[in-house]
Amino acid sequence: SELDVPVYYINNPSPQSGVQSGIERLNENFYLFNNVDPKPFLKNLNPVVYYTSAAQADMIRQYNPALVVFDSVDEPSEEFEGWKPYYDKAVRTADVVLTTSDKLFELACTINPNSYLVPNGCDYEYFSNLIHGRPAEIADLPGPIIGYIGVVATWVDVELIARVADRYPDYSVVVVGPLYNVSDVPRRPNLHWLGFKPYEQLAAYVQNF
Repeated sequence: SELDVPVYYINNPSPQSGVQSGIERLNENFYLFNNVDPKPFLKNLNPVVYYTSAAQADMIRQYNPALVVFDSVDEPSEEFEGWKPYYDKAVRTADVVLTTSDKLFELACTINPNSYLVPNGCDYEYFSNLIHGRPAEIADLPGPIIGYIGVVATWVDVELIARVADRYPDYSVVVVGPLYNVSDVPRRPNLHWLGFKPYEQLAAYVQNF
């Protein structure tokens, strides 16, 4: 959108999220469609469709895309077992497939030769800017701080985090990120689960780990 390309982002959050249905304009070219179908706004247009959920492989065709990019971010197993029946079709029918790991890349290449490995990365410029001071929640914690930032889901080894806290009782172990599909996490005196933090605050936490 910052390159003057109109972007329609389809966001279908759960009813429990509290997100109101409607269209938000986040900048001159970026429209967030919260539980709103953008199809009426695509008349006489053939958009580039970029998607990550294999289960949407059939749904995206209604938008008459000029180009389809499937971003293969997770294996179709465990939490994403529901993608399994659609995964082959999502990879096979895409014009371009992006994969985030060697395993996913090797799997996609056997189905679609237009597959590329694009590992996860970060905003280096943002995280490398020196920030002085500590966020209030960790300001008084004894250091050093061992930290993790990211969603806390079943793929996170929370028992390993607890063992790290046990092994280093004079350290503070800090976990920044929402609980996704877990409801119970280990508790230790030096283990601190801080929950979700806005992106703008993350660099300050990282630089104190």
